[in-house]
Amino acid sequence: VCPTDWDSLYAATLASIRNPIGMPPLKELAGPGKSVVIVIPDIVKGGNQPTSHRKVAIRACLDELYAAGVEQKDVLLLFSNGLHPRATVAEMQTILGPELFGEFYPTGQITSHDSEDYDHLVDLGYTAQGTT
Repeated sequence: VCPTDWDSLYAATLASIRNPIGMPPLKELAGPGKSVVIVIPDIVKGGNQPTSHRKVAIRACLDELYAAGVEQKDVLLLFSNGLHPRATVAEMQTILGPELFGEFYPTGQITSHDSEDYDHLVDLGYTAQGTT
């Protein structure tokens, strides 16, 4: 049975973040002075309900990051919209909820990726398989 209430979802998500498979926990990877970008799918992927995985997972990740010594000023929330239109302020509010939105928007720490703004993109080269 999958939990549907915030507290149960948060607890299950936090347990997963603290016990990842095949890598160190987030708390060990982060620390004071580290910069963090949390990438969020755009509204096309849904996630509008109060207990959406995005709202729960972002809050759980932030709590772990803060516990590791990362400061809020060092966190950026980035909407990954691909070739969809950039997220509007209303969509950001809907996806993040009022608490997360209010925490990050006033300080300019929420933005949308623009995959067609070539002046702000970096070519990272090719993979070993020859793909980009």
